[in-house]
Amino acid sequence: MPIHISAEITDVSGVDSAALYFRAGDDPWDFVVMTNEAGDTWTAELPLFESGDMVEYYVRATDLPGNESESETNVCAIGAPAWLHLDDGTVETIVGSDEAWSCGVLYDPGFFPLSIQSLEIGFDIDSDVEIHVWSVNEDGLPDEDLMDPFTASLTGGEYNIVELPAELQVAEPFVAGFDASFGTGIFFDVDGYFFENTTLVNFEGFGWAVLSDVGFPGNFWIRVLVGCSTGVDENPSRPAALELSAYPNPFNPSTSVSLILPQAGDVRLAVYNLGGQLVERLQHGFLPAGNHKVSWNASGRASGVYLAVLEQAHERVVSKLVLAR
Repeated sequence: MPIHISAEITDVSGVDSAALYFRAGDDPWDFVVMTNEAGDTWTAELPLFESGDMVEYYVRATDLPGNESESETNVCAIGAPAWLHLDDGTVETIVGSDEAWSCGVLYDPGFFPLSIQSLEIGFDIDSDVEIHVWSVNEDGLPDEDLMDPFTASLTGGEYNIVELPAELQVAEPFVAGFDASFGTGIFFDVDGYFFENTTLVNFEGFGWAVLSDVGFPGNFWIRVLVGCSTGVDENPSRPAALELSAYPNPFNPSTSVSLILPQAGDVRLAVYNLGGQLVERLQHGFLPAGNHKVSWNASGRASGVYLAVLEQAHERVVSKLVLAR
């Protein structure tokens, strides 16, 4: 079934036309002309895609004098919501505490804003725990609650699906997890995919730490069910200037470089050493206006400071990257 996209577009001089631009994965951008249904409401349908595709889209509008403006880029996951997880599907053991503790798993939506719907957690005994979704600070650790925490009664010895009271829209890295006021054991995955600095623990009185740093190589079994985030900016506008940042930073060995473009056009993003020598070219070509993320894997590079350089038209911004092994 095609996906219906609606946008509220306003301009003091009047809106002449609007188009919906879209692509699946790394496919070239395509577009369909939007229809003015009534007043400021413009609509269009995304064509059919394969189930499981992540489809990016944005709206470009033209006012009566001929000026163009664009919304931020959004994403839609085609098909049923998907579980985000860092495991191989098998629980190898149970890790527990004999005192109050908190656990969480760090997820990064990357380029795609998502809508969190549910969490899946497994405990060894019946447990009442407080469910949280936290933002992430500059050290990659839980920071502020992104929603009001709530209590869930979970059955021991099995997986528990915990529905959030309302879907939570996320576009930045977040930690999903729980607080337990007593000792309990959580399902744990040892042999599955292991991503550094993604499983976090907070024993009462000690503060948050990466679980692997305290001697547990593996991941808590905390999955997150996500769908697509389909909201379109009601007042499409360009950011005022080029922006460039990276997270995490310092990093080892990979970081996500974020760029915000005030207009569509050819973009050059590259990494240089402090001597001005080109280390790696990350992007060279057309990008639409809005937010974008590009990953840089510095495996095999020497520790130290590098410079990410973003160029578009006659603008140039530089951001320092610190590779710390």
